[in-house]
Amino acid sequence: KIFLCELSGSDTKITFKEGHAELMHTMNIPSWTKYFLPLSLVITVCAALSACKPGGETAEVVISTPILFGTVSDLRALLVSESNDCLYVADHNQRQIHCVSLTTHSINEGAAFSTLGKPLAMALARDAAQLVIATEEPAAVEVIVIATKSRQSCTFIGTPTSVAVSSNNQIYVGVGDSPGSIYSCGTVAAPIQSAASIALLSGYNRIAGQNHSGTLMVMVSKDMSLATLWDTESPNNISAQDLFGASATYGRIVFRPEDREASVLTDGTATDGNFLPIYSVDATTRQLTSITSALQPTFIPNSLVFLQAPQRAVMTHAAEPVSWATNQDKQTDLHIFDTDTGEELGRYNVGDYVRKDGLAADQRNAIYMLLGEKQATSVGIVTAP
Repeated sequence: KIFLCELSGSDTKITFKEGHAELMHTMNIPSWTKYFLPLSLVITVCAALSACKPGGETAEVVISTPILFGTVSDLRALLVSESNDCLYVADHNQRQIHCVSLTTHSINEGAAFSTLGKPLAMALARDAAQLVIATEEPAAVEVIVIATKSRQSCTFIGTPTSVAVSSNNQIYVGVGDSPGSIYSCGTVAAPIQSAASIALLSGYNRIAGQNHSGTLMVMVSKDMSLATLWDTESPNNISAQDLFGASATYGRIVFRPEDREASVLTDGTATDGNFLPIYSVDATTRQLTSITSALQPTFIPNSLVFLQAPQRAVMTHAAEPVSWATNQDKQTDLHIFDTDTGEELGRYNVGDYVRKDGLAADQRNAIYMLLGEKQATSVGIVTAP
């Protein structure tokens, strides 16, 4: 990448430009000059100046060259496993779970898994010893022991929408086909051969979110009109209020790392107004209570992930923006917010569309993105902001 650096007069501004980014700082420079500088030098200069924050953009972010999986790939989901040093990438077309090393950010062929069906969603056992994969053609949940690559399957009729593993290693899968239901597949250690429909969750067909401890899951009906919390420790339904609003076409709930708050992604008209609805979570009553939060983006996000330290929220625009606000043309932008103040700390053009629910982050705060406007064929990486 090349930056244009414009230097004017003595003791005036330096301007580095890349796309919409404009980084400014004052230096003593004699006469009018123009230089072309490589990205590495620009980053070094910006770091030394400690002032590169144009409209919220920070100098420390590096957008790496995307990792390509070929034009025949169709990447559907990301899953981080720190203990296995893998970003697992579900490749629907190639019936493959790829592994991108969290350490080297390169493909680790030896840690990949083939799947019998076409993978749509993934989850991990609580100790990360088993990888749980929901597939279609055939419709199944495959449980693969990572160390040995041995596998067992749980089958059902329909197309899976989601899969999750609870705090006690129970496997749950959402099935979207009519009539749709949430099914139990037993445990990761002993999956049952045929999934059992959960009567208390009749009318729900998708797992829209799960807290980090695995004790709560959010179940959603096919038409998005119903949402409920499912307590996996003492299974029962708990009212989750109107999470996704009217006329929503998609919705997901994402818990912050400490599990005390949950944010709702929706393109519907939320009861809180036209911004990201946020709820507090009561650990004792398992209730969600709507709260006022500083985190109020003016665009409709299609993906959200939280960084741990410092606490940041990372979002991308909806691929087909509708009604919220003015800056709906930034469909390839990645936004980083301070979760406490709501301030937008950075906005970066990543050069491609990010798939819905196509974000993940590791403990080093590297951000991973499923990239592709119509079909995701690569993984982008933004290094620790």
